Amino acid sequence: MSIEPELVQAIGREKTIAIEQAFGGQRKYFAAKVRPDDRMVQVIGLDAARIVAREFAGLRSYIPMTLAKIERNRAIRQAVLSGFSKAEVAGRFGLSERTIRMICEGLAQPLWGTRARNQRITAQGRVYERHGRTADSGRA
Repeated sequence: MSIEPELVQAIGREKTIAIEQAFGGQRKYFAAKVRPDDRMVQVIGLDAARIVAREFAGLRSYIPMTLAKIERNRAIRQAVLSGFSKAEVAGRFGLSERTIRMICEGLAQPLWGTRARNQRITAQGRVYERHGRTADSGRA
């Protein structure tokens, strides 16, 4: 059973991703007391580590890498859509080109209409010339 949903609820998505990146793929024991030199404190900070210690004290649980992989794959797709070659993206993320192709599978299929336009604008970070708005400021 995964501890991920409870971690997200206790300390938030960003800090859960940080825990997954540091300890993902292994079992982790959650101590009841937090010391300032603990690795958990270095990863998520003292306040969040205290919350984790209070909520999960004495528990030894498997830390999945689900959220961390979702974020990594999103960043890979954005890089490919922005125009970087799969070889460049593979080098940046320390993966093989084949893995990058598998992650980006389906991006080569043409998209039509506003979905395609919005995806291109988001990936390229362009400014709408007609409206003077950035891609983050709302829909065109």
